[in-house]
Amino acid sequence: HQAPSPPLSASRRTTRLARGSLHLSCDRDLRYRTCVVEHSFICPFCGEEISMVLDLSVRRHTYVEDCEVCCNPLEISYTVEDDSLTHFEAKSLE
Repeated sequence: HQAPSPPLSASRRTTRLARGSLHLSCDRDLRYRTCVVEHSFICPFCGEEISMVLDLSVRRHTYVEDCEVCCNPLEISYTVEDDSLTHFEAKSLE
């Protein structure tokens, strides 16, 4: 386990896919499809590693969720292609 990275400067408060780790769990059903992934990344506010569960059945998604450590709001955006997470970004709203 690595020590958390220091917070990013105000001009670059963004976390991208390359900094995270993935844990995939898929359930393929004939009626509907669900595929979720647990994605870990560094919070752009506090510098702590946090994780979120992402639904890969949604091709493109953007929403706001609070950091589970510092409670600051993060804008989460991600893109999925062929059941794989291809883009992830967590940025500050302030």
